[in-house]
Parts: sequence; C-alpha cells; structure tokens
Amino acid sequence: MGEGTPHVAEAPVASARVAALGTEATAARDRLEALVEEVRRRRDEVMDWRSQLRRHRRELTIALGAVVAIAAAGLAVQITRRRRHAGLATRVAELTDKAERLQRALGRVLEDPDSLAPAAPPKRKVKAMWATMSAALPLVRILLPHLAAALSRRRR
Repeated sequence: MGEGTPHVAEAPVASARVAALGTEATAARDRLEALVEEVRRRRDEVMDWRSQLRRHRRELTIALGAVVAIAAAGLAVQITRRRRHAGLATRVAELTDKAERLQRALGRVLEDPDSLAPAAPPKRKVKAMWATMSAALPLVRILLPHLAAALSRRRR
C-alpha cells in the first residue's frame, strides 16, 4: 500500500473519531443555541420598558424624587440669592442717597456757616393751632356782629 492511502485497520478508528467529533460539534451547537436564546430573551426583557418600569418602580420613584428635590433646592438657592442681592442693592442705594444728602448739607454749611436751615415746626404745635382755630371760628362768628355793633355805636 502507498503512503497516502490509510490501512483498512485504521478506518474504523477514523470513523469513530469522526463520529465523536460530530457528536461534540452537535453538543457545542446545542449549547450555543441555548446561550443565543438566553441572550435574545434577556435583550427582549431589557428593551421592554413597561416591564422595566413595573419591576423597578420604587427605584425610579426615588430617583425621580431626588431629581425634583435637587431642582427645587437649586431654585430655592437662586431665589434666596436674588432676594439677598436685591436687598443689598436697596441698602446700598439708600446709603448712597444719605451720603449725597449729607455731602450737600455739609457743603452748604461750609459755604455759609452762619445760615443754617430753618427748624421745622413741631407737628404738635401745628395740630394745636388747627384745633384752636376750629374751636375759635364759631365763637368769632357769634361775637363778630356784636363787636361790629359796638364799634358802630362808638363812632356815632
């Protein structure tokens, strides 16, 4: 026999080896199909957002609540800063106005130290004056004709 042809005694060993390899390939193919089927099932499960929503409802609620709380806290901080800044700006404007008025007053005093601004009448005196006038007016109306008559008699 030649070198390229197998012996008759080796043929049953080779066919047993081929059958074993075929069996092994079939088993590997079956395992691979099972793995592919499992991957496909998991992919479908992950991509089904409704079932994911049902399954992870508590975790999603907590996460959404945390996002809302963080947004609300950020908004509250922003509003507080804006109010504080507005309050500070108002106080600075008031102080600037007072400083300008003081500067003008001091300038007037330096120009003519002898002339000071007239003192404003106290409010109590003004109120008392109006009260006196309102009480005296009816009295004047009553006395005026009598006073006029007395003066006219004197002239005669």
